[in-house]
Amino acid sequence: MLVASVSLPPEALALEHTAQTVPDIEIEAERIAAHSTKWVMPCLWVSHSEFDAVTEAFRSDSSIEQIVDGARFDEEAFYQVEWAEEVQRRIDGYTEKEGSILEAEFSEREWQLKLRFATRDQFDAFRENVIDAGHTFRLTQLYEPEIPHQRYDNLTPAQRDALVTAVEHGYFRVPRETTTDALADKLDISHQALSELLRRGTENLVLSTLTVEDNSRDQ
Repeated sequence: MLVASVSLPPEALALEHTAQTVPDIEIEAERIAAHSTKWVMPCLWVSHSEFDAVTEAFRSDSSIEQIVDGARFDEEAFYQVEWAEEVQRRIDGYTEKEGSILEAEFSEREWQLKLRFATRDQFDAFRENVIDAGHTFRLTQLYEPEIPHQRYDNLTPAQRDALVTAVEHGYFRVPRETTTDALADKLDISHQALSELLRRGTENLVLSTLTVEDNSRDQ
């Protein structure tokens, strides 16, 4: 099993018009499906200072069939979109190479994707598919998870819960706003178990997000 982080231009996936008209937009895609066409990346969290401009860009973007739903908050907006057939075709072309889209973010006019492949041959087929379509391809990370059943970000569910709970309760702030004893009680585990989850979770998170084991095939 391989996990790859790649950067693709918007014309290789979606939102080319939006990238041109709202160049400083930042998007995080949510509810990502592995092998579905219609419902891959349907929910977009957008950070921008002018949400009216974002909405107008989305409505004028040929890669979006329609905006299904939306909501605005203080510093971000939520959009549920239905992608145009061309975008669905592109996604199908990528995932039929046995790749699963695990994460998708858009910033600085490019998509950053994290994908999972069963073998190196499947990753190579995906890469060649992108290049054959005439798109640039930049690999930023490629690694084999040490534990196959870990989550895509290389964290077990227990490790993720411990880290998220710690962040939410201010454990990593200076000064700390909670203690390991309080967190352990919150998660209904022992102090020793919590310490182990935080230690191993932090290590796995660094290994999965801050290390690059193979960038020799960058294009």
